[in-house]
This record gives sequence, structure tokens and C-alpha cells, in this order.
Amino acid sequence: MIKLHKLQRFVINLVVPPHYLTEDDHITDQVNLEYETWEVQDQTLLVCLQSTLSKSVLSRVLGSNHSYQVWDKIHEYKSCARQLRSSMRAVSLEKSIEEYLCKIKGYFDELAGHEEYVDVLLEGLPSDYTPVISVIERKKRTPSIAGIEALLYGHETRLTHYNRDAQTSSSASLNYTQGYSLLLRENTDT
Repeated sequence: MIKLHKLQRFVINLVVPPHYLTEDDHITDQVNLEYETWEVQDQTLLVCLQSTLSKSVLSRVLGSNHSYQVWDKIHEYKSCARQLRSSMRAVSLEKSIEEYLCKIKGYFDELAGHEEYVDVLLEGLPSDYTPVISVIERKKRTPSIAGIEALLYGHETRLTHYNRDAQTSSSASLNYTQGYSLLLRENTDT
């Protein structure tokens, strides 16, 4: 749209005519006609730009009075978002699901994109979470963040429980084997 209507001078190659042509114009508040024309076009472009932005990006450009300010903030956000996405994708489950979710949420709050949050969240989980990932990915609509977190917390609880049972079972089996070995030794020694 910007190239189509040759509006680059409003956002990229900024050319703003002087507000007043002379000091007398400033005193009498006689605004330069070129500036007035520029301002009308700039405000039209400003509204057009703002109307195409998502809520999360729009909140980042609040306070912009001119289209070039919106343009600069969008590009600044894109650069920052690229960096945040990269950092977010590097997060993996190391200790608890709670710690993992907190790290991802911190980045998510800065990015504010639900689908991307879910994608990155699932990418960082280890293979123990494959059943939960499959359930989430099979849904027609991506579940809410709270729903996904509930699934992950539930799965972590089950994993902890199963691991504890496996250790107990392994210890009992080891104790049984060691006891049996001792009994065999005692019988062969006599």
C-alpha cells in the first residue's frame, strides 16, 4: 500500500515541510499550505497503518502522532520480536514444568502471540511429554493457555508418581535379589 500510493516519504524517506515559512507566519500562526497537506496525508496514513495492526502490536505504537513513528516502532518491535522468539525457542524443560512455563510466559508476555506461545512451549518439551503434545496438537482449536498448563502440570504429576513407583519397585527388586543372593551364599558356605 505504501509503495502503491508512493507514500515512502512519510515513513522511510521522511520529508516534512516546514510548519511555518517565516517568523511572521509563526507569530500570526499562518501555517504553510504544504505542511497542512502533508499533515492530512500523514494522518490518513497513520489511521490506515493503525487499522491493520493486531492488538498486541497496536499497543506498542500507542502515543505515536505520525505515521513515521508507527513505522519505526513496528520495525523496532519486529527486530525485538525476532530476538525474543529465538531466546524463547532455546528454553527447554530442565527442572519443573512450573519453571519452564514461567520462562516461556516471560517471553510470551513480551511477544503476546498465543499460537506462537503454544508452538514454542511444545517444542521445548522432552519426549516424556509426547502424549500430551499429541493431545494438544490433535485439537481442532488450540486450547487456552490455562488448559495447556493444566495438561502439563497433570502430566508432570503422573511422571513424578510413575518415576517414584519405578524407583520403589526397582529398590524392592534389588533388595529381593540381594537377599536371595545372601541366602544362597549362606547355604553354599555350610
